[in-house]
Amino acid sequence: MEIDKAIKDTIDAIIKQPVVILVSALITVVLSGLTIGLLWPFLYMGMGRIFLKVRSNEEVSLDNLNDSLFFYKKELMPLILQGLIIFFTALLGMLLLVPGFFVLTVWIYAPFFLAYSDKGLSESLASSYRVVMKNGLVVHFVIMLCITLINLVGFKLMLVGLLVTVPLSAGFLTYLFEKLKDKI
Repeated sequence: MEIDKAIKDTIDAIIKQPVVILVSALITVVLSGLTIGLLWPFLYMGMGRIFLKVRSNEEVSLDNLNDSLFFYKKELMPLILQGLIIFFTALLGMLLLVPGFFVLTVWIYAPFFLAYSDKGLSESLASSYRVVMKNGLVVHFVIMLCITLINLVGFKLMLVGLLVTVPLSAGFLTYLFEKLKDKI
């Protein structure tokens, strides 16, 4: 599934543009925290856009960070709504633990389909489900667990830890999505 390539691309992008990625992570973490997570999907997709631009050797700098991080303005409300749907569905599933992680796993790419592929809310959820099921539910379940654990470690280390773990997970998922989005 090219997991190793997604990890390598993420590390390469961070090495190429450490300041821009660190500042975008700081903005993402702070604004997401201030909005109780409502802006998380929107800002996470903006971070993904930054990673895609770095890989394409497009200009990414602090001067145009606003254009990259807040690029998906027209998708703001659908991304927030989708984030709430995923959150509350997973929260209900967390009562039984495994179903909650199942929801998070099968909808792992839903925000990417919504923002990057111009699919609607329900179509992006369905597309994410199909990609995950076709490309290995168990592998994606493990990926979701690893990303969750990595970000929990970052959360435990407070802001400094999240400044490392958020870009790692954003870049990794963005690059993995790019490899899998057409494999429905």
